Amino acid sequence: MKRLNLILVVAGLILGAVDARAQRDGGAQQALGYAYLSPLPGSQYCSAQTCFVLVRFAWVAPAAVTNLAQCIQVTGASSGLHPGTTRIASDNQTVIFETPSGFNQNELVTVTLTPQVDLTTNTAIAPYQYQFMISGAMTNAGVITARGDNPPNATMAMAFDDNLSTEWQDLIVPNGNTNFSWIQYVYPGGGMHVVNCYALTSANDNPAGDPGSWQLYGVTAATNLILLDTQTNQIFSNRLQPRAYTFTNTTAYCGYRLLVTRVNNPATATSVQLAELELIPATGSLLWECWLGLAGSAVTNLTSSPAYPASPSLSDQLPSFNGPVNWAQNYGARVRGFITAPNTGSYQFWISSDDNSELWFSTNANPSNASLIASVPGWTSPQVWNTYASQQSVPINLQSGQLYYIEARHKQGPGGDNLAVGWSMPGQSSSAPSEIIPGEVLSPWPGGSSGTPLDIALKSSARFTTTAQAKASRSRVLSVATASALVTTSAQWPSLTKSSLNDTSGLSLITPLTAPSGTVPGQDGIMPNGVSVPTDFPYLNITTSNNPDPEYIFIDNRGGNGDPWNVIFDNSGQPVWYSKYPDERRDMKVQHNGVMTMLARDQGGDHFNGFNTNYQQIVQYWTTNGYIGDEHELQVLADGTYFMTALLTETVDMSRYLAGGLTNASVTESVIQGFTAAGDLIFQWRAWDHVNILDEQQFIGLTSSSFDFSPHELH
Repeated sequence: MKRLNLILVVAGLILGAVDARAQRDGGAQQALGYAYLSPLPGSQYCSAQTCFVLVRFAWVAPAAVTNLAQCIQVTGASSGLHPGTTRIASDNQTVIFETPSGFNQNELVTVTLTPQVDLTTNTAIAPYQYQFMISGAMTNAGVITARGDNPPNATMAMAFDDNLSTEWQDLIVPNGNTNFSWIQYVYPGGGMHVVNCYALTSANDNPAGDPGSWQLYGVTAATNLILLDTQTNQIFSNRLQPRAYTFTNTTAYCGYRLLVTRVNNPATATSVQLAELELIPATGSLLWECWLGLAGSAVTNLTSSPAYPASPSLSDQLPSFNGPVNWAQNYGARVRGFITAPNTGSYQFWISSDDNSELWFSTNANPSNASLIASVPGWTSPQVWNTYASQQSVPINLQSGQLYYIEARHKQGPGGDNLAVGWSMPGQSSSAPSEIIPGEVLSPWPGGSSGTPLDIALKSSARFTTTAQAKASRSRVLSVATASALVTTSAQWPSLTKSSLNDTSGLSLITPLTAPSGTVPGQDGIMPNGVSVPTDFPYLNITTSNNPDPEYIFIDNRGGNGDPWNVIFDNSGQPVWYSKYPDERRDMKVQHNGVMTMLARDQGGDHFNGFNTNYQQIVQYWTTNGYIGDEHELQVLADGTYFMTALLTETVDMSRYLAGGLTNASVTESVIQGFTAAGDLIFQWRAWDHVNILDEQQFIGLTSSSFDFSPHELH
C-alpha cells in the first residue's frame, strides 16, 4: 500500500472549500443548501458497515435547524428503514446521523433530507433525496437522447454522469428564435417518477454557451411532451455553478426533456454546453406510530390494546413505505398518511411483513372510507410479496392528482420484524410491485402524535448495541480529556527522570541510575546518560557527527525478524526512551499537538496509540464507518483535529471498466477520514468518488486478480 504523503494538503483543501470541489454529485446539493454530504450522492462500493451519514449546510448553522432529530432518514432498498440518532458534531458545523445497523451487500441506500429552519432569520434549505450503493456499482441504465452532441469528449451521457469535469455540447447555437437544442432522460425499466425540482450546472469554460432560456417537459409513456417549467434570461455567474429550479408537479413521468431556446450570448457562442442536468424527485413521508410491549402476532392484539390508537410509545416519519427491519419484538405499529396518484389508471398494491399486517385504502382522502385491500395472515421475509394470495390487492382505479388515504397496521411478536408496501402503476406488470411506494407521492398524516421520536428512543435501546457494532463505530480518540490534560507541546521530548516515571501503559520504562563509565554489548548495563538497558538492546554507534539537528532520532519497529524495538536516541546515540513490543509499531513520530503516536496492530485491527511527554499511553486513534485502518498515515493537527488513511476491499467486476478485467477482482480502495479532536467523524474522501479508476492503469495492473486503488494523484 502506497503512502499518501499529501494527506494534510488534500484534506485541508477539501475541508476548507467543500463547496468548490468537484465530486460525484453534479452540483444540485450546493444549490439546494448542502455544502457537504457523505456518503456522496452517487457513491458506489460503500462499506456494508456504513453507519454515519454526514451533512454540512451551506448557509445555516446546524443549531438553526428546528427539526434536527428528524431531518435525516436513511432507507435500504432491502434492509428497510434504518433508525438512528442525529446530533451536531463537536465542530458545530457537521450534522451526524448514526445508525447502529449495517446494510446488505449490493443494496441501494436512499438518504432523505428535510431540514426546516425559522424563515424569519434564515434562508430555507430545500428537501433533497439521493442514493448511494453498498458493495457494488451504481447503475444508470436510463435512455439518454439529444438533438446532438460532440463525441468523444462532450457526449450527451456526460450531462448525467455526476462528474463536473465533463460536459455535454451540442454544436448549434440557440438564439431565441431558431436552432433550439434539447437533451432528454427516460428512466430505465419503464420507471416513472414525480420530479418537482431540477438543477443545471454550468460547464467549466465558454460562458457564452451556457443555457440562458429554456423549457422543461415531462415525457409521457406515449412520448408526448408536457410543459412543466419555463425560464428566461438566466445567468450563471461562475464556472461549474449549479442552479436549482422548483415547480409544482404531482404527476409521474417516464422521463424529462430540457429544451434550450437561447444561450447566454448567441453572438459569440459556438455551441450550447452543460456540465450536469439533475432531476430531483419530490420528497414526502408517512407517519409511523409504535406501541411497545404488546404480546401476540395478530393485528387484533394491537387494535384491542387500551393504548391504541391514542397513546403510541414512539412515532416517526417514514420517507418511503418501508418500515424498520429486525428492529424489536412484541410491538404493534400503524403507518398512515396520503398518496397523491401520479397518473390516472389502474394500480395494484402489495404488503409484506413479519408478523401479521393489514393494508387499508380509502376511495378519497377521508379515512372513514378506507377498506381492507391486502393482508399478511402469517409472516414473510422482507419484501417477499407472494407468500399469501391476500398480500396483493385487486386493481384499483385512481385519478391523477387526487389525494387518497392509506394505512398499514402491523403486529410483531417474537423473532424478526419487517413491513413494506409496494405498488404497480398504470401500464406496469401486475405480477409483482415495481417499487416500494416512494416518498415523492406521499404526504404525512397531519399533526403527528405524542409518541417519543424513534431516534430518541434508540438512545436507550440496548438492542442496537453489540460488540461488533461498537467496534465498527469506534471513531474517536480514547480518554480525550485525559490527553488534553497530560500533553504538553515541547520542542524536544524529555529524557527519562525518576520523577517522570508514572507508567500505567505497560511500557518497558527504566528508572535511570547513576551512570557508570559505559556498557558492554550483550550484557545488561547502564548507558552513559544513566539509562539502564537489557542484554539485547540495539546499540546505536555514531561514527560521524557534524552539527546535527538538535532533535531526537526516532527508530521504529518494523516487526517480525530481528529486534522489535522502538527507541528514541539523542544525537550521541544514547537512548532517551525505548520499548520492546510483540507486534509491529511503525510510523513513530511526535504530532503537531505534542502527542507521540505509533502504529499498533493489537486489539483486532490497525490503529495508532498516542503517548504524552511522560511516555504514558493516553489516546487511541481508530478509523470507522466500515473502513479498516491503514498502517501508513495518521496526522494530528495542533488543535487535535486528525486525519487517517483507511482501506476497504471489495469484489469488483472490472470487466465493466476495461477489456480483460476480471469479473471478481479484489480491489482495495484508499480512503481519508477526518475527525474532530473529540473523535467525531466529519469528513471522508474516497477514491471511488473522485478518481476514475482507468486513470490508474499506467501505475497498476487493472486486469490482475487483486490490486490497490490508491490514487497516484496524491503522491
